[in-house]
Amino acid sequence: MNTEETGFDAVILGGGPAGSTAATILASSGARVLVLERDHFPRFHIGESLLPATVSIFDRLGVHEQIRERFILKPGGKWLYGEKEVPGDFSRSDRLATFKDHPYSYLVERSEFDDILIKRSVAAGADVRFGCEAVDLVKEGDRVVGVQYTDEQKKRHEVRGRIVIDASGLRSFIPSRLKLRKLTEPHRMGIYAQYAARPTRDDIKEGWFIGQMFYDGWTWLLRLPEDRFSVGTVLTVDRFKRSGHSPESLLEKLVQENPLLREGMTHARKRISDVMVTGNMGNSSEQLAG
Repeated sequence: MNTEETGFDAVILGGGPAGSTAATILASSGARVLVLERDHFPRFHIGESLLPATVSIFDRLGVHEQIRERFILKPGGKWLYGEKEVPGDFSRSDRLATFKDHPYSYLVERSEFDDILIKRSVAAGADVRFGCEAVDLVKEGDRVVGVQYTDEQKKRHEVRGRIVIDASGLRSFIPSRLKLRKLTEPHRMGIYAQYAARPTRDDIKEGWFIGQMFYDGWTWLLRLPEDRFSVGTVLTVDRFKRSGHSPESLLEKLVQENPLLREGMTHARKRISDVMVTGNMGNSSEQLAG
């Protein structure tokens, strides 16, 4: 063990939107906050289609103007079931909806979006350490009081805080270590990439998120700034194994054959990122705090 630190009010695992939001709010109130993030920002990530409830959070964090200027306004989402379209227009929400004062959201480039949020955390006074990965829990009795983590030189450190917040996303570090994590049945995986193309559907031009359902999964198509698209599918692991395809060939087959992906963007399209794969896309924890 190289170092041991104490005195933090909060130790936050993960610097994505959840972790950075918690860090900014706590640090702004005077708390001593440490964020451990294993990657370096900016970095690629999916989850580009936001919901209206996020807008009031952006106001609270003081980043709304940056997001408004940089990203695409999203008026709603639309799911396709065969020939049937089921729209969700945020401006036509019930008057009791929690987001009635902000009936819109945004389509964001996560690499830039997450970077905006974590820089706000630093400005608020949080100690953000990139390239640092939690590897074990520090416990007193049944209570988690800190973590051990490795830095980029693989040196091991221990840090303690009054509260430890797991914002590690699908990794679910604390529930996994405590054996509280349960995968949702059926097991699903995501395959996705970015394409350079222009929108051809009016709703996509207007910033709508469009998804198309199939028997045991769905595909999505959404605009990003600068004539780019996020294109992907979520399907069961069993379906993928039976397909006989690699992730790359399966995604390209969908782009060629799926009506939404084929007709939603210009045919003169080009994949501009690697094809990414995320496994175990659904999980839950038997315990939320303790």
